[in-house]
Amino acid sequence: MSSNSIRWDRGFRIGLWAVVLMGGILRTHDIGTIQTAVFDEVHFARYGYDYLVGTQFLHVHPPLYNYLSAISIWLYYHLPWLDLPAVCALGFEQIDVLSYRWINALAGTGLILLVGMFARQLTGQRIVALLAAFFVAVDGSLVVDSRFALNNIFLPVFGFLAYWCVGRSLQNPERASAWLLAAGVALGCVISIKWNGLGYMLALSVLLVGLKLIQVTEGLRPARLGAAPTQASPHLPVRPLMLWFCLLVVPLVIYCFLWIPDREFNNQYGFFGIHGQILDYHSSAAAVGEHPYCSKWYLWPLMERPISYYFKVREAVADDGQTVRYFSGVHLFGNPVLYWLSLVSILTMSGQWVCQAVGWFRTGKYSPSWLVTSVILLGYGSNLMPWALVNRCLFLYHYQSASVFAFLALAWYCGHAWIDRRWWLKLPGILAVGAVFAALIYWLPLIFGIELPAGQYYRLMWFNRWI
Repeated sequence: MSSNSIRWDRGFRIGLWAVVLMGGILRTHDIGTIQTAVFDEVHFARYGYDYLVGTQFLHVHPPLYNYLSAISIWLYYHLPWLDLPAVCALGFEQIDVLSYRWINALAGTGLILLVGMFARQLTGQRIVALLAAFFVAVDGSLVVDSRFALNNIFLPVFGFLAYWCVGRSLQNPERASAWLLAAGVALGCVISIKWNGLGYMLALSVLLVGLKLIQVTEGLRPARLGAAPTQASPHLPVRPLMLWFCLLVVPLVIYCFLWIPDREFNNQYGFFGIHGQILDYHSSAAAVGEHPYCSKWYLWPLMERPISYYFKVREAVADDGQTVRYFSGVHLFGNPVLYWLSLVSILTMSGQWVCQAVGWFRTGKYSPSWLVTSVILLGYGSNLMPWALVNRCLFLYHYQSASVFAFLALAWYCGHAWIDRRWWLKLPGILAVGAVFAALIYWLPLIFGIELPAGQYYRLMWFNRWI
């Protein structure tokens, strides 16, 4: 490796850790200020507490996050430098909110690092990886769910851990099987958080089938251009049987295994019985329009309907005797500029992918970027499009897994604009990143729950559906 490459790699590591540090501050700053469980913390954090105090409960998602919540609370109350009573001596409302929030902050910060490393693997571009990590760091939706004890943030965490392990298997053929087994374990964990974690498995499965189809359809290209391929298709590191075993069988085994402790504790239903209960719950959950924060899946990229996690009103008397109202609220609020620009990037990338596919079919040659765009678009589509089949009430946080792939698409285009020598191409990329950061600062009060005068609060609500 040349000295220039070493300096570049050192600079990349410093830059990535700087982004992780910034994202970590956003996720940990004053996370204990709101001293009460908010939104679905009253369920998810309580499940962990119930494990510790021996209270049986019925839950409607796989149990992995419940275990993590219990571990989080147990570890916090066993810190040697804190003189705290035993958890079993406290009611749920009495336990410190930090005890069940810190693990989400840690996971959300780790997601920044994972996305940055995966983007580096996928694209080979340092600037693209740094920008992808930056976009994850400043997205309001991911920040908020990293500051409160809900299970959503662990979907992209385990999902991108699996993708990174798959990337490592391609980089280390001699240890490919071990890395693929690790990917399978991570995929088992992601579906053990929520069933919609299956989107990550779907994307990988479609990608593998697509690579096989490239080989099969090679002979179907126009004969006048020659039947022999002019460029080798991507090489898989292990035999197909081993690949499918690691990415399909292993996740299902891990999923079943992780249910065992919960079924031993909550023994009202067996393994199949609890799955029937979960299916019944989700089938009879609130219909579209019955919940004030329901939103359509195709409107998520537009950031059309955020979710209020916490809201408080305070009234004070001003010097002139007038009553002044102050609002403080925390919203699951995706960075609007980031959402809108990443949607444009996904649409642009989709058109580019079609052109590249047609080019391959005609000439037998494909651009290295075709694989990059395929992975991004498959990840995005597999985590978004299945929601079109769901009739129940849906929420903005269901978009988080797909949104990270959209951020990768935006990072792809902004990164290439940044390294272009032509200022008129470089400028849009710089302006886009600056606008995303400015949007973070502008809407930060809705992430941190900063108290604002009512008028200033309403000025942050650009659309009626944001209130």
